[in-house]
Amino acid sequence: MNINVIEIVILIILIPFALAWMSLAPWVPTRKKDYIRWLKLVEFKKWDNFYEIWSWDWRVTFYAGKNHDINARWIEICYPIYLYAKIKNIIQKNRNISFENADLFKYDFSDADVIYLYWMPDKNPKLIDKFRKELKKWTKIISYTFEIKWLEPIEISKPTENDLPIYLYEF
Repeated sequence: MNINVIEIVILIILIPFALAWMSLAPWVPTRKKDYIRWLKLVEFKKWDNFYEIWSWDWRVTFYAGKNHDINARWIEICYPIYLYAKIKNIIQKNRNISFENADLFKYDFSDADVIYLYWMPDKNPKLIDKFRKELKKWTKIISYTFEIKWLEPIEISKPTENDLPIYLYEF
C-alpha cells in the first residue's frame, strides 16, 4: 500500500474536524446580523470573563472582544480551526482576546461571567455536572439556536420567523 503525503495531510486535518463534529455540534457559523442581537442580551461589565466554547466560530469572540473591554476567550478542541484563529489574532494584535486548544471537560470555567454556546440539544447534558460544580451564581449562558433543556431561559430573542433563536440563561 502506497500512501502519499497529501493523503496523510488530509487525514491529519480531517480527523480533528470529525472528532470535534461528533462531540457537540456541526460547524454552522453565527450569522453576522446575530452578533449585535446576542450582545444586546448581555450587559458586559468591564473585564468580564467571556468564553466561547467549542462553537467553531471564533468570529463571535473577535466581535465581543473588539467591542467590549472584556477578557474574551475561545476554547476549541479542533486543532486546525484553533491554529487558524490563533494566527489571525496574532496578526490583528488583539490583547484582550485569547485562544486555547483544550478539552472543555478538563477546562476550569469557575471565573466565567458569560459563556457562549452552539450545541445540539442532545449534547447539552454532558456539561450539567461540570457547570453545576464550577459556575458561579449569575453566570450568563448564551445558546445560539438550541435550547438548553435543564435551564429556564430568562430571555429568548427571535424577532422574526426567519431568525434563529438566541437563548439567554442565568445560572
